Amino acid sequence: MADDLFDVTRVAQHFEKSLLDDGDDGLVKLTDYASAYREINKLFNQLGSIFVFVRDDIDNKCAILDRHLSGPCGLHYQTVNQMGVDASSCKNDVNISNGIKINNCNVSDSKNDVNIKDGSKLKRKNKKKKKNADLEREKNLEHKKCNDVSYSDLPSGSRSLLRLHRAMEFIIQLFPTLVGLPATAGIRGAIKDLYDRTLGTYHPWIARKAVHLALLAACPTRHRLLALVDPSGDLEVVEVKVARLTKVADKIREIVQREYDSRGLLSLA
Repeated sequence: MADDLFDVTRVAQHFEKSLLDDGDDGLVKLTDYASAYREINKLFNQLGSIFVFVRDDIDNKCAILDRHLSGPCGLHYQTVNQMGVDASSCKNDVNISNGIKINNCNVSDSKNDVNIKDGSKLKRKNKKKKKNADLEREKNLEHKKCNDVSYSDLPSGSRSLLRLHRAMEFIIQLFPTLVGLPATAGIRGAIKDLYDRTLGTYHPWIARKAVHLALLAACPTRHRLLALVDPSGDLEVVEVKVARLTKVADKIREIVQREYDSRGLLSLA
């Protein structure tokens, strides 16, 4: 089916839609950002066994982000910029008792006090009954499960997004690299070098070797890869489509890179 095939124009459209502000400090809407990656994953799927683990990892990370978006702190995951700040008071960034959101997700588990919405502190010994009633009410209203996984058990949204971000540079450079090669040039070495310089720097040795072996065994031709961009294979048409994608994807990558760098999160394992 056509919807199962990679469409570079749809990727560009999703990324363009994700940009909520054209300024240098633009906002990136998380739902559209993840939709772009689902479209990109169709490319990895069509490439077969070469990047199967990359495809599976993108599927997994998009599913985790979906669960965060639909979870009790979903309002704090609307933009990439927002999730690093507002969601830090929710699950995975601080300890939320039993995955329950209290008021604005601000919960202190200290033995002596509880932070409530206005930031005031109430002694546990004086407010024990009220706190228990509040906990029970909030538990009934807001404790949720996503795909049978408790919200409190979900992997970090920040780490999941970082995995997608790390794949961006490889994706941005793949097609421009192919377009720039002579028609008769072999592409196996070019793809291997690009992978090793970008995505491969985050993969363990065994994963890198698996990619290298897969490229030796089943590297697609340049013509086949360019046909994934445009079935006609017309190089001028391909160049226009690739330029559109590269422009918006590069801008988004810079925004996300800056957000993570400003919070010291680029080295998350």
